[in-house]
Amino acid sequence: LRGHEAVLRARALVAYNRGAYHELYAILEGHGFDPRYHNELQQMWFRAHYKEAEKIRGRPLGAVDKYRLRKKFPLPKTIWDGEETVYCFKEKSRNALKKCYERNRYPTPDDKRELSKQTGLTLTQVSNWFKNRRQRDRTPQHRNEMLLSSDVSSLLSSSSSLEMQDLKQFSYPNLKGRPDPPPPLKASDKMIPYHEFHGYEQLLYQPHQITNLQH
Repeated sequence: LRGHEAVLRARALVAYNRGAYHELYAILEGHGFDPRYHNELQQMWFRAHYKEAEKIRGRPLGAVDKYRLRKKFPLPKTIWDGEETVYCFKEKSRNALKKCYERNRYPTPDDKRELSKQTGLTLTQVSNWFKNRRQRDRTPQHRNEMLLSSDVSSLLSSSSSLEMQDLKQFSYPNLKGRPDPPPPLKASDKMIPYHEFHGYEQLLYQPHQITNLQH
């Protein structure tokens, strides 16, 4: 049985390299492969669909195009154990990689080998994941967020150290220091009552009416 599976995997690889994608799909869907080989066969499945679509469309695929193809052509049960995958990585594998990244962004070769055993990924896949994650964390948006956070922290720190004497210029400890109150309104400065207005154009000073009111 193992010998037969090895032959099928070899045939699948030959079909992939020749661009015989429908033959490849038939091989992958027609036999339940050992879980040890699921990851490499899954990548072969998706990449074949990518190449087939690129040939039809005549252009390279973007991330959204590839996402839609993965949704349109889900993995067959023969090369998938049913666990959710994200960009060909199982969620369990991604979580293990993320936990290690939080501890150390630059894992040692021994760390990578241990992760490879835990996740079932190759050393190259583990290394590429860390490389891509570090690169993503160095994007302009991430740098701007870090700078903004630093500026806010600096502002809060400087404001908290403000001495009380710096605020004395804004306070009035006694009446002597207070500014003089504004003078009382003169009769000529008074305005007619609101109910006597007939429109916004009349919201003006009208001294002649004040004279009538005084009499």
